[in-house]
Amino acid sequence: MLDLFKNTFNLSVCFALMGGFLGSMTMMFGEHKYSKGMMILLVTLSMVLSATLADYLFPPAKPWLYAGAGILVGMISSALLDAFRAMAPKLAGQILDVAGAVVLGLVEKWGNNKSKNN
Repeated sequence: MLDLFKNTFNLSVCFALMGGFLGSMTMMFGEHKYSKGMMILLVTLSMVLSATLADYLFPPAKPWLYAGAGILVGMISSALLDAFRAMAPKLAGQILDVAGAVVLGLVEKWGNNKSKNN
């Protein structure tokens, strides 16, 4: 089991995850147009997308490429969400409200479970 974890989260993939986090946070830092739940969902999706794309496109021997790709994908993901909102505002609003509420509910539930266990 430990070997699977080592192979999945090697240094390059961790760099891509950090890059996706940093890229998405830099795009959302000054803007407050999304709810907290939606921001958590967007950051998580940016991280997963950046790790997936970097692992597919680049060799694992170059972790700095992974980090650069992660930052770019993180910055692009919020622009893609804005484009989706511009093309279908009603549908996007409903989807984003529901997704944000679900994510925020899961985070609060997880936080309550953690505090009860301690």
